[in-house]
Amino acid sequence: MATFAIKLGTYALGTEAAVSALKIVTNRRVDEYPVIRDDMTIIPTGNMKSIRIDVTGTITGSGYTALRTALQDLRRALETGKESFYIDSDRYVRVLSKSFDYGFITSDFANYNISFIGELPYFLAAGTSYNAYAVGTSAVTYPINNAGDYSMPIKVSIKAPAAGIPAGTNLTFE
Repeated sequence: MATFAIKLGTYALGTEAAVSALKIVTNRRVDEYPVIRDDMTIIPTGNMKSIRIDVTGTITGSGYTALRTALQDLRRALETGKESFYIDSDRYVRVLSKSFDYGFITSDFANYNISFIGELPYFLAAGTSYNAYAVGTSAVTYPINNAGDYSMPIKVSIKAPAAGIPAGTNLTFE
């Protein structure tokens, strides 16, 4: 069962830096081509753009020094390069922080905004696996599941044993 927790690598957003809004944006690259002498527009199938994640929130400290330390910890987490970004325990996307800004409200309270850009346009399942089966027997079922949030193509490789496939052998896929 999935649990909700925003994590960037090992840094847990929501502990030192409270999150007030999380926005996930997906877009397509689409060009429109008007058709002459008709009221239609040709819209080709657009490829997905990288996912964008915006996080806003507040960060507090017991005083200015503690607030400055909390901001420094958050900034270090953002500057490590590509990190896995989780919003629940079983899905992630590799992201890079695109922008980070903050504004002081008081000497122990600040608002912040972070914008991330993802490597892919979707989240991946955290427990992806690769299964290799040496030799199947009659009526064997291999379950295949996708716990991600996007339909992904599957790759099935079939290799004949060194001795070859016996004559009269039937292979069936459903």
